[in-house]
Amino acid sequence: MDWFFGVNVGIYYMTDRVRQTPLVPDDFLRLNVERRKKARGFLSCVLWEENYVVLIFALEVVSQTYGVEYDEKQTKYSQLGVLYYLIYNPEYSRRD
Repeated sequence: MDWFFGVNVGIYYMTDRVRQTPLVPDDFLRLNVERRKKARGFLSCVLWEENYVVLIFALEVVSQTYGVEYDEKQTKYSQLGVLYYLIYNPEYSRRD
């Protein structure tokens, strides 16, 4: 009961005591957190209310429109301390 795998859940965080626009990975994994806070599970992750337990893994699926997966989000996840960041691009997943 000490892990949570989330899908499309907002990650709220601060830098220099300023709230940032939440990150919303397609999937993510956090360890050392309660699996369920409420009956419906997590609706959001507010890091400053949860001892700043960051993500271990974040997955972004590239959509048909540009979604900053390759630059802005990668930088933000790195600054948060996310250990593993995976970008899945279905257009380039097949071998020629």
